[in-house]
Amino acid sequence: MEMDMATTTQEKDIQAIADIIQQHYLASGDESVGVPVKYFEQKSFGHHDVKIALSILTKSGAVQNYHRCWGHNDIDKQSGTVSFTEVDTKEPKEKFEGVVQAFEAYHILIKSDILKQLAQPSKKSARSSKAKEDVAIQLFLDNDGDLYKEPKKSYCYPLLQNKEPLKLILYFIKNPNRSYEESTQMIALSLEKDPQYLRAEIGKINRIALNRLGLGKEKLIQAKQNSGYRLNPKIKITAEKEILLR
Repeated sequence: MEMDMATTTQEKDIQAIADIIQQHYLASGDESVGVPVKYFEQKSFGHHDVKIALSILTKSGAVQNYHRCWGHNDIDKQSGTVSFTEVDTKEPKEKFEGVVQAFEAYHILIKSDILKQLAQPSKKSARSSKAKEDVAIQLFLDNDGDLYKEPKKSYCYPLLQNKEPLKLILYFIKNPNRSYEESTQMIALSLEKDPQYLRAEIGKINRIALNRLGLGKEKLIQAKQNSGYRLNPKIKITAEKEILLR
């Protein structure tokens, strides 16, 4: 009985770790992902736990190879996609190129089609997610940068062209992963701003959106301590094609 419980616990841990890796893959679209060590630690997974899970995932074919290193995320400003760049196997003494702070990570090369099967949620979770989608608030983003809900004349939040609110909303639309970002660094980097500025900007966006879009008690962008930010999963934004190219 104790062995069965231990096996079940290990399987759950492996699935949870596979899901974390899958989340980072979905956010970047790159099968070479860099998952911060700190992110696993926040989920109560130590190095030993991660190493065992990665070893098993390697045997299953979901992971091709992996190692622990230091690196940073680069964000393509046009597409909004994220790629991990390895700097060194040891902590750098200085900021990479004097701009981006490197972080300790597991650099993992995955086989996305196999990993997806191992990271899939249970049927119960899938039903729960479907229920949440059914009650989603539908918003639209047009080519003028207007974020609105029908009828537009009553619910409209003009996001000024080439300004931070629009860039921030586009970031979340182009990276539709509904989990929290592992840190504010990636988003702040995409806006060429610091995390403190990002927190203030998100607070301002939420206040304006709440009043102008009739969201009730729902925040447009949700925050979770030590986890980062995400677009509210109860809110769906449909954007016109042209504005996504910016």
